Amino acid sequence: MPRGYRCILVAFVGWLSLANAQSPRAETKQTEAQSNQSDTVTTVALPPIQTIEPVDASELNRPCDPPKDQRDSDLCAQWKAADAARDAADWTRWGVVLGVLGTLGLFWTLLYTRKAVLGGEASLEHARIVSRAQLRPWLIYESYWVGTFKDATIEGKKYEYGALLKLEMKNTGQTPAANALVWTDMKTGPADGDTPVFVPCDLTGEVGPIVGNGQSVWSAERYLGPLEYDDWKAGRTHCWFYMNATYGYPGDDSTKYNTQTVVCLRPDGEMIGPDGENTFRVSVRIEGEQNTIV
Repeated sequence: MPRGYRCILVAFVGWLSLANAQSPRAETKQTEAQSNQSDTVTTVALPPIQTIEPVDASELNRPCDPPKDQRDSDLCAQWKAADAARDAADWTRWGVVLGVLGTLGLFWTLLYTRKAVLGGEASLEHARIVSRAQLRPWLIYESYWVGTFKDATIEGKKYEYGALLKLEMKNTGQTPAANALVWTDMKTGPADGDTPVFVPCDLTGEVGPIVGNGQSVWSAERYLGPLEYDDWKAGRTHCWFYMNATYGYPGDDSTKYNTQTVVCLRPDGEMIGPDGENTFRVSVRIEGEQNTIV
């Protein structure tokens, strides 16, 4: 063997010997380190381990029938939560229902109150109308007067004879008739004819007397000339007398009343009056009467 190879072989053997000598020391050091580490771990105080006993699932799902109260039952807790939610929903529903009923009750109360107020106003208005109707003045036809004349001058004309007519209106109301304005007109026509049409005179601005309760006011006299008188006396014609009266309350110009009356006068026999002149018994027929508020 050459010398160079012998040197390499010797070096390799020496290295193996050295490695075998160091290996036990490393193992010894590693063993000591592990021993020291084990001693350190065992010196730490650990808390005692509690043993948890298993719980049977049936214990958590025990029945929860009312009125039983199983507080350690999971099923019971769920039912309690469900019951609480249902009760809350029920109370909410009842609250809504009561709120709606309260609103309807309030609406009905307001409606009934409004009807009561309107009814009270209507009753007061009706009572006022009835009271004024009972207490108002009433000028109505009461009687007539017919007389004859001879050799008279009327409105600038001379007549040998004729007749004078006038009507009486009486206040039959409970209060005086203030500013009583009475306007009259008279027309004659065939006995078998229709009632003539009268147009009332405008008395705006005129001032009339006060006619007290039970008192009367006479219309102005109207006359018939000889020819009209003969026809009327013979029954060939009728005489229609028209009266238009406007009046109100004393001191109150806001309300005016109007009474219009048409009276048909027909002679019904002849008689002697207290003054020695001829007067006539007259048949009276009221052919139209109207009472209005103006």
